[in-house]
Amino acid sequence: MIKVPSVFIGCGLMMLLVVQAQSTPLKMVDCLQGADNAKCVLPTQSGTIGSGVVVGQGGSNDAITGGFVQGNKLIASVNLGNTGALISFDLITGDRELISGILNPNETRGTALRYAATLGSREITPAYQLTQLKDVKLLPNNNYLAVMRSGFDRMELIEIDATTGDRKLFWASNFASDNHPSGLRDKEQLDSKTLCPKRGENQRNANPTAYTLAIDAFGHVYLQFNDNPQGIGYGFIRIKNGQCQEFSTYDLNLNDEIGSGYKTPREEINHMITEGNILYSVSSFADTGHLLAINLETGARQLISHKDAIAARSKGKGNVGIGTLGIARNTDGFWTIKEIGRDFKLIRVDANSGDRSLIQAKSGPLSKGLLSNTQKVFAIPNSHLLLISMNAALMIFDPKTGNSNMLSY
Repeated sequence: MIKVPSVFIGCGLMMLLVVQAQSTPLKMVDCLQGADNAKCVLPTQSGTIGSGVVVGQGGSNDAITGGFVQGNKLIASVNLGNTGALISFDLITGDRELISGILNPNETRGTALRYAATLGSREITPAYQLTQLKDVKLLPNNNYLAVMRSGFDRMELIEIDATTGDRKLFWASNFASDNHPSGLRDKEQLDSKTLCPKRGENQRNANPTAYTLAIDAFGHVYLQFNDNPQGIGYGFIRIKNGQCQEFSTYDLNLNDEIGSGYKTPREEINHMITEGNILYSVSSFADTGHLLAINLETGARQLISHKDAIAARSKGKGNVGIGTLGIARNTDGFWTIKEIGRDFKLIRVDANSGDRSLIQAKSGPLSKGLLSNTQKVFAIPNSHLLLISMNAALMIFDPKTGNSNMLSY
């Protein structure tokens, strides 16, 4: 557990949301010795590693965008351009199963409210399709909560039944403009009190940008937001009992602050996870990255690691900066992915010192130099191994040896 100052110790620590109690017995192929093994190379055709539904449906942007490990499964959000889905990946076999959503017209699962999208239209459209799916986490009731964009100014949290795949609205940042025969599909669920407050002298709108979400042990949901119309400051909202509350924020000029602690003029929160009563986030500004801890009771912010051109502003040592494409944590520290491109760049961050080190793949598909539009890192509870996704491919990585294996594609 990271050591934090007393400002981060609340009245009582929240229960840690545990999604796995036993270790996952993953087995890896030594790709230094068996480089011809199918798990040591990236196959050219999706659906060839592991069985079940195929994530790579042929689109250039088909990708795993978020998720978490539950038991021996990775529960992952998948973006397929105009459609999306929740997929379960078996960590032993690499087999894939559709939980909810649309992979293609012949592979769908789960139902949702149907509505008339245009006033007077006879065409009935299913609501809450999993398009522009960004992330998924586990709710205390064991259902899944997915975050997605629905148009330019609307972000939706969709609760997904873990057994049936059925979908319903959990919360939305703005009203929907549609005409369901029995009433507008979610105006009957929403009122002005559920929308996020406007802030400051210019009544800026706290509009969530939906790159990621985090959930605490009580089921409260944390989202980032843009500070329009002045641009991004830094901020989170908390969805508590259906209400949008400001949680930890300040504006572009470092004013209008809620919470206390570390501040920079401009931030964009990329990914976040919760552990106990702390939310950990990686955020970026220009070419720099920050790893922060935010107290869930007070909103106080603490810098864990950051590499700055001005040495006095840095936290932790290391020639490499924080990666902002994902965040995971295990007993070895924090793990982030550095950048998109043909090189695999995994950064370990020491949880106590904030020191950063670049971990390179020495064998297997991650050592080959892969072209990827989307990369993510996931921790496996009670294991030092990591899951690395690149577009639709899922791989296992051993940071102690540098060995990597294909798991599912």
